[in-house]
Amino acid sequence: MLVAKGLRPTRWVGVKEQVALFLIMVGHDTRVRHGAFEVIRSTETVHRHFHNVLRAILMLGPEVVKPARANFSPDMGNRHGWPMTYFKVFI
Repeated sequence: MLVAKGLRPTRWVGVKEQVALFLIMVGHDTRVRHGAFEVIRSTETVHRHFHNVLRAILMLGPEVVKPARANFSPDMGNRHGWPMTYFKVFI
């Protein structure tokens, strides 16, 4: 699905490695420098591929994410029973 959304392999880094790098950085909540150390690549390469994968994932959003219910109204109240009209200042 990511390849269909524009994620392409480069001369030295394939799509699987790009996705693996993305998952390492997101899954471990690390920075680009740590990701570069893990896959033995430069920080520029890691940064570029991270953002390429992120861009492809964001393009998948409309196909994968389920839209909210159509009958939801912010005035329905919250789980404690307070009408949301009391909290409009904070919304």
